[in-house]
Amino acid sequence: MKPFAALLALSLLAVVSANANQKFIYYTSDDGINAGTAKIMDAAHESGVKVTFFVNGNSLDASHWGPGIVKDNIRSFMRMIREQHAIGDHSLNHMAHNSETEPADGRNIYQSLDDVKYFGKRNMAVFAKILQSLGLTIAQTKDVITPMSKMVRMPFVNNWRVTMADGQPPIDFTCRNCIVPYKSAEIAADVADALFKGGKQVFGWDLEWRSTYGDGLVNTPEEVMNAVRKISQGVKKAKGGPNKIVILNHDHGFLYGDEPKEALGKFFEMAKKEGYEFRTLATYATD
Repeated sequence: MKPFAALLALSLLAVVSANANQKFIYYTSDDGINAGTAKIMDAAHESGVKVTFFVNGNSLDASHWGPGIVKDNIRSFMRMIREQHAIGDHSLNHMAHNSETEPADGRNIYQSLDDVKYFGKRNMAVFAKILQSLGLTIAQTKDVITPMSKMVRMPFVNNWRVTMADGQPPIDFTCRNCIVPYKSAEIAADVADALFKGGKQVFGWDLEWRSTYGDGLVNTPEEVMNAVRKISQGVKKAKGGPNKIVILNHDHGFLYGDEPKEALGKFFEMAKKEGYEFRTLATYATD
């Protein structure tokens, strides 16, 4: 082998080895924007972490929440952009149009393929209107809205439809026991397919950090860290492999008090000390 070719081969091998040894956590939070969103960003800022937020347009509905709350939510939305967090589409109303309860409990929550319409343009229009009302140009608004619209998480159901880069096989997973009845889960699978065919990346999660609305986080940071270790050790599986772990949390777990924010910050630091790097789902397909 010629010297240059040998050097190139060794360099490529080093890159592959480095990538194989990297461990990524993708911390994601759903159901915002609300008062808990800013506290997540506080913890992320203190630890130098970028977060992926999946947001609902109805969080900016002043007729429902009142102008004061919506003003705070808009402030948090602009902070997400300013601090370069990733933002994705979690539907306009968290599928509330199909729910018989308030808040929606997930039963019979997907009822027809028309539910696709609550993602994409219908949700993004709310955020685009806010951006333009604040003086952003159409081009600047598109720079924010376009990536938002391409990254989707479906409420209540852990469905994946993700195209991976560099020859990696796509992730195609349907959770058929996430919601009831079974027919609703089948419709949710069809909705995921339609979103994917429309050019969206549909992300689920590997591990949920559970929370109770208004009562904070159910799991301790130590418990979540232990669950992360089990995935990396191959005891449990993640859709992207043992070193790419997507964590789901919810903004409503941070509504009251500082204890949840402190727990999240503790988890960030624990994971970083063990060699994990935090990234957003914007780079998941290429990491």
